Amino acid sequence: MIKKLESTEYDKWDSFVASSPQGTIFHKSYWLIASGEEFCIYGYFKGNELFAGLPLCCSTSRLGIKKAYHPYLTPYLGIIFKDNKAKYVTRVSDEKDVAREIARKIKYN
Repeated sequence: MIKKLESTEYDKWDSFVASSPQGTIFHKSYWLIASGEEFCIYGYFKGNELFAGLPLCCSTSRLGIKKAYHPYLTPYLGIIFKDNKAKYVTRVSDEKDVAREIARKIKYN
């Protein structure tokens, strides 16, 4: 299940970022808030457990075209995953499936 995280869930998100192998300071909620841009964080849940997530800044142009972008001074944002000790092939397959699901979700939001 993919859902937008509420601001009350940012502490949970920041803990997840700290434990993720791909997590950086640029994924932390306080960095995104300090950027001054409007953003949302999409979380991918397996049951009640946060398994992956993606922070995005989004805007719509005057022509109605949606765009997603990195905040100013943010060199990297991308999907981050829970530390997974599964076999390499299984881990990559799971990450690919999650990335596909997140892409579908943001395409229609």
